[in-house]
Amino acid sequence: MPNIYVARSASLQEWSADVGLTDHVYKVGVADGGAEAAVTALSAESFAGATDWKLLKEEAVETVDMNGVAEKLARKEKAIDPTMYPRLKGAMHLFKVKMSNVQTRLLVNQMMAGQEEKLTKKPKAADVAEYLIRTALD
Repeated sequence: MPNIYVARSASLQEWSADVGLTDHVYKVGVADGGAEAAVTALSAESFAGATDWKLLKEEAVETVDMNGVAEKLARKEKAIDPTMYPRLKGAMHLFKVKMSNVQTRLLVNQMMAGQEEKLTKKPKAADVAEYLIRTALD
């Protein structure tokens, strides 16, 4: 059963903030086994010039196609073009996430759950991962 996963690299996020992208860059992928093994492989092959990839969240799904996932995510978030940045070395499926979109999704979920108090917390990496997976699967 395939897994959809979200991973991040602290060094890639630091670099992307330095070059003017944003520090909210995440890798979304599909693995036909454990996502942990796929993320370990990302680090081993120095994917996008980073060796410190960490798995944030994974979810098992019945069927999923990476091209379909990327297409759905590209409707809401900007896919980073690897040809524009030599460091990325052709790395695909990196997404620049707008935190306002994540906050909006958290607020809508909170309102749907019937919670009256206003959302005051800043979204964490786990919130971003959940947002990316939900967006890719919806």
